[in-house]
Amino acid sequence: MQFTGHFDADLATQPTKRAAYSDRTAWLMSVMSLFAYLPFEDPFDQTALRRVAEALASKTDATEIMAELSRLIRPGEGEAGREKLRGLLGEFDFELLKTISLSEGLRHDTQCFIARLSREPEAGKPPEDMLVLSFRGTEPTRMADLRTDLDLELMELPHGLSLEAGVAKVHKGFYLAYRSVEDQIAAILTRDDCKGLPLFVTGHSLGGGLAVVATRFVANGSRGACYTFGSPRVSNQAFTNQIFTPVYRIVNAADIVTAVPLNSTVINATRMLIRWLPVVSKLSPYLERVREYRHGGDLRYLGPATPSQTASGQIDFPGMRFLNNPSLIERWWQSGRRLIMSWWRAGLEDHAIETYIAKLAYYARLRQLMRASLNPPQPPAATEMDGDAVSHQ
Repeated sequence: MQFTGHFDADLATQPTKRAAYSDRTAWLMSVMSLFAYLPFEDPFDQTALRRVAEALASKTDATEIMAELSRLIRPGEGEAGREKLRGLLGEFDFELLKTISLSEGLRHDTQCFIARLSREPEAGKPPEDMLVLSFRGTEPTRMADLRTDLDLELMELPHGLSLEAGVAKVHKGFYLAYRSVEDQIAAILTRDDCKGLPLFVTGHSLGGGLAVVATRFVANGSRGACYTFGSPRVSNQAFTNQIFTPVYRIVNAADIVTAVPLNSTVINATRMLIRWLPVVSKLSPYLERVREYRHGGDLRYLGPATPSQTASGQIDFPGMRFLNNPSLIERWWQSGRRLIMSWWRAGLEDHAIETYIAKLAYYARLRQLMRASLNPPQPPAATEMDGDAVSHQ
């Protein structure tokens, strides 16, 4: 992943106290979601190596051995990684408050960071304080991440009654992964210097799922918002109804991750089309487990577009459509054409967080140009001190 080169001074002046959707905030949150992939966790030390050696010697739990070995493929950089993160956040006037990493074999492997805006306010204006909680998404080399993704049983929550008196249910893997780091997150958010600040929760892929769960439990009264990028479905409708902080779900073109787990509409259509195939009966137990899944929040859809580089080095996406809560038919038409024309490669290609960042930056720049053209700066009102500019009667 390319972590540098994303700063844009024109876009970095985000409206920090606006819970409503903001193009600039969406772009900023996508960059923060990218930064969560920095390997800021501690490296695989001698203690961990001993644990693997002992597991290999006993040969009693192959899955645990594989989980520990998978961490050797992409070890953390420890303080060096955290210093990189501090430097990148500093470009955006953010201060790193805490990095969190919890790895427990195949059970949990969750990483996130909390940062605070530290920009000096302009003269006569109030401080621009805000917090960002960003979760790392799926890393294919981390077996615990894959297990979290696949642990998709809908888990009933205690005291989970919703507006329609249904029971709130959430993706079991996401919920348990979030709960593993909840205490560390709460310890920062409840500090005197953090209480009451707008909290923006974000994440890409698996990180988006964790962000939605976190919003329900630690940001449900925040003046901020939750921005997710390429997030899978997280819960049933009853759980979504319990979230009162705005959730903005950004989906890029044919990103296939946003289509899983399947919901009842797709399941029923699939059963109708291929009901005579023997495989359908074998899939029924799985289909029943996921049929209650629903996406929550407000959808922002980034339509397919071919990137082009300008003379200044910026990446543009001429013809890209930005759709607010498009109909299912329109989305299927847009993403279906994209999948077919790319021979299905777009399903994974469109999931890259770098593409989300580039498209959101392009659209935010277009919006800024539109805003400037529709609201040109007004000349100062003439006064008697302006001499000839004043008409004397």
